[in-house]
Amino acid sequence: MVAWEVCSPKYYDGLGIPNLCLINFTLRCRWAWLHRVDPDKAWAEFDLGLPRQSMELLHSTTCYTLGNGEKAKFWQDRWINARWVEEIAPNLLALIPPSKVRAHSVKVSLGLPDKPWVEFDLGLPRRSMELLHSATCYTLGNGEKARFWQDRWINRRRVEEIAPNLLALIHPSKVRACSVKEGLTGTCLRDCGPDMGEAVVAEFFLLWHALARIRLVPEREDVLTW
Repeated sequence: MVAWEVCSPKYYDGLGIPNLCLINFTLRCRWAWLHRVDPDKAWAEFDLGLPRQSMELLHSTTCYTLGNGEKAKFWQDRWINARWVEEIAPNLLALIPPSKVRAHSVKVSLGLPDKPWVEFDLGLPRRSMELLHSATCYTLGNGEKARFWQDRWINRRRVEEIAPNLLALIHPSKVRACSVKEGLTGTCLRDCGPDMGEAVVAEFFLLWHALARIRLVPEREDVLTW
């Protein structure tokens, strides 16, 4: 009996059969490559579900020469003199939510405000957030910073003071994410869902009346004050 090394080359006394597992990783790495360099492909918008090994192979063997910074990923790609953030600041990278690691381009991240911790998930306790929301209010400008459901912006009041039952129908992720600008364009109606009883409908009209005179100023930012 001969113990054949099936995938070794014949000149090493193997059978020369390609390692299909490695070929699979390599070809799927090419899919990821084409997804980045040729976004016009028909499948560019699909979630290809590429294995971790293929993505690691792509990131470890490629680097970006920066132009406008829109394609290169700030946290994932090699763009700092052929290095990536993980090589310079691994503990810093560990603080960033995975969704932002995947999404933020170099252009977006370099254009963030001058506070370096704005991307971090600080894990602030609920009482600290409640104190912030109860002690601050927004003077509206373009409505992009103030949170529709969380902040005080309706004549120093928040939605919870006008329509608590309506607020209870909103998913927490929507409560945190929806800006005043988005809420005033009708997004809040879709967030409420179909289960609106009489009390909720009554509160909705109270809120609608309170918002009737709200006007945004597109050329000015919202201002948060204590």
